[in-house]
Amino acid sequence: MRYLVLLLTLAACEGRRVTVDVPQEETQEQALTCSSSSSGSSLNCSNGQVLPLPPTFPHSSQCNECLTTLSGNIASVKCPNGLTFSFQIIEGKPGKDGTSCSVTQDGWVKCTDGTAYKLEKGPKGDKGDKGIAGENGKDGGSCRVVRDQQDRVIIKCDDGSQEVLSCGGYGCWSFGAFGNVYNLPSSTTQLPNLDVMTPVESVEIPRFDIFDRQASLGFPGLPHRIQYYAIRFKGYIEIPKCKSDICHFRVTSDDGARFYLNSVLVVNNDGLHPPQQKTGSIAALPGWHSFRMDWFQGPITQIALALELSVDGGLTYQVVPESQLKFQVPQ
Repeated sequence: MRYLVLLLTLAACEGRRVTVDVPQEETQEQALTCSSSSSGSSLNCSNGQVLPLPPTFPHSSQCNECLTTLSGNIASVKCPNGLTFSFQIIEGKPGKDGTSCSVTQDGWVKCTDGTAYKLEKGPKGDKGDKGIAGENGKDGGSCRVVRDQQDRVIIKCDDGSQEVLSCGGYGCWSFGAFGNVYNLPSSTTQLPNLDVMTPVESVEIPRFDIFDRQASLGFPGLPHRIQYYAIRFKGYIEIPKCKSDICHFRVTSDDGARFYLNSVLVVNNDGLHPPQQKTGSIAALPGWHSFRMDWFQGPITQIALALELSVDGGLTYQVVPESQLKFQVPQ
């Protein structure tokens, strides 16, 4: 059976990684048309091949007629809704929660369901920076697979040792939004080009629901930030079924903000202004889509940053909840 490991299109967590041997295959590009299964757990391709998608990977559950290029073990997917991603096909699959495993002398964790993990640093664990104490189990030791709330795979052995296997091999994920923070000069009147700037810190928020807040209180999680700073939020947003597949977004901001879906600018609410709303719409199928929210605060008075979604053609709007926002946790 096969499973998928996220490539550098979404930076994998640093630290220990899960690797398995990949059979040598002759590299030959092959263009296919693939569509998501009804469950959204795999891509069914025109040549009959089924490419299973990892459960924590953000993808459209209705990604129909996606152009998929296979080059060796690498699949690159481009969907009509603008979603693009790549993954590597390798042998094996993650063990189920509670699966019994044993550790071999050469660092392989082998489980009774036929899965196998290769510990990158061998059978002994790193007692250092990650705070993971103990060894990874003696040769032949009894172990089991456990998953935590971030879908990290943890090998726990009966000798008290454990090993965290890079969040299931797909990267560490968390619900909410993650942003990098930038210092701005006092002459700023609109969003600068953050691509050429260096972030100075970061912040996490559960959702975009700040409609009117005193700037003297600072941004949530950044009480020391009062004026002249910018935040770039990047992650994934899960979109439900929208009327006629046209989703309407509303951004409330003070000061300027720009909201992008699949790299397309949907709402432009830039400039120095009190809390104000701007709307925009885009064609999008249900499922996970990449998003970016750039926002800045100018002179001190108020701050606002809210993101609302309408699925009924713009008649009613609701704040996008934490469960529909996801980001890859930097390590």
